Amino acid sequence: MNRARRLFPWLVVAGCVLSTAVNAAEIYVFAAASTNAALTEITAEFSKRYAIPAVPVIAASGTLARQIERGAPAHIFISANPAWMEWLGTKQMLAQNTVKTLLGNCLALIQPTRAKRKLSLGVNFPGMFGDDRLAIGDPAYVPAGTYAKAALKSLGLWQDLKRRVARAPSVRHVLALVERGEAAAGLVYLSDARGSRHVRVSQLVPRTHVPPIRYPVAILREGDSAAARKLYDFLLSRTARALFARHGFQPPDGRCSD
Repeated sequence: MNRARRLFPWLVVAGCVLSTAVNAAEIYVFAAASTNAALTEITAEFSKRYAIPAVPVIAASGTLARQIERGAPAHIFISANPAWMEWLGTKQMLAQNTVKTLLGNCLALIQPTRAKRKLSLGVNFPGMFGDDRLAIGDPAYVPAGTYAKAALKSLGLWQDLKRRVARAPSVRHVLALVERGEAAAGLVYLSDARGSRHVRVSQLVPRTHVPPIRYPVAILREGDSAAARKLYDFLLSRTARALFARHGFQPPDGRCSD
């Protein structure tokens, strides 16, 4: 009963329907929300090739890092920025020498496909969409939101926009708000925008206004096993990188166009 009570919060937050009795043969990949579509495909391919069940557990990076710190049974962690990986590292929760940069990404300004006016991140941006909202991930724990806030500050727009920002619990929630027209625009990863038929990319945030977006991967110390190592190697393979690229991700050293 105590074990089930301890695991319940991370199961709810991640939105997974899993048994509280963890199957040791399954490999749990805790991964940033923006990797959802790509990682689902990649873990399915891995499981097919090696007959090792790999289960993606998807949520905001900060949410997942906190759940790992509280004892959630994760084997591999993919964060949407280095900060949450470093946080787990300070708590000595990562297997030694396994932190590597897996992917890159770009930050994009999106609008609903039916929007009549194209927006751009210039000095007039705050007045271009009237009383509507700009959706971003919550900067407190969503890396895409941290990047979005940093970009808006760098562009000199944050002070004018901060009271009109809708802060969402993950980048996938930002995408949904814009898809439904509940926000006039949003800042998401390019990989998320490319996966939706209901939004269009109005502008890529210039690289001079946003830090390089990098996704580190690591094996968790408590989840280290031969099977976890096999999946870790597969994630870093050419096969997995090609699948990530198909979903709009950049290579680790990739750059976004201005």
